Amino acid sequence: MKNSDTSSPRSDLALIETILWENGAYFLPGLHMDRLERSAHYFASRLASGSLFPCNRPDIEKKLATLASHFDPSEKHRVRLLLKKGGELDLTSEILNTPDAYPAKIAVSDKRTDRNDIFLPHKTTNRLLYDRELAKYRADGFFDVIFLNQDNEVTEGAITNIMIRKGKDHLTPPLSSGLLGGVYRQWLLKTGELCLKEKILYRKDIQNADKIFVINSVRKMVPAVLAG
Repeated sequence: MKNSDTSSPRSDLALIETILWENGAYFLPGLHMDRLERSAHYFASRLASGSLFPCNRPDIEKKLATLASHFDPSEKHRVRLLLKKGGELDLTSEILNTPDAYPAKIAVSDKRTDRNDIFLPHKTTNRLLYDRELAKYRADGFFDVIFLNQDNEVTEGAITNIMIRKGKDHLTPPLSSGLLGGVYRQWLLKTGELCLKEKILYRKDIQNADKIFVINSVRKMVPAVLAG
């Protein structure tokens, strides 16, 4: 089933980065800014001139630093960066609280995504399907909901990438399945941490995994259990 909710752009389309601030610094800020620039350049070449996202990296980094100067060093903050058309920047933050329980409950959505959807590799506000499914499953106590593509390959969660451990191997779906290249996922692959490898996964792989983790650059590595 094609995911029509993400394949057509919203009129108020904006780029998003969600960044962890802890121990007096942002976590992986360079990778976040690299991804933001890549998406800005991509959409500049694909969409009409009114949809351009001028990305002034030094200015954005300066504003992030100014925001962080007001944080209490003893706290963790989740910072949401929104880059709108025309280069308008919106920064918001909230104190990051620990989830109620581990392992986190996850479920698999019955909605399918399209691996060819041009928006899936980019973090944007064009995520109606993800937001709807996440709200539905959150109401039932789930931490995240996992999606499959039109070929029943596992892709990603609404707010996380997924990783499994099978024997000595740590595995995560490849970008070719149709998913966002999460910053923490990218860092794990780049540094060789856990010797993480990309592999096409199916629901049965998640069900038969020795361990399941959902990962992102804010929560890092969250132990999970498939409960739906």
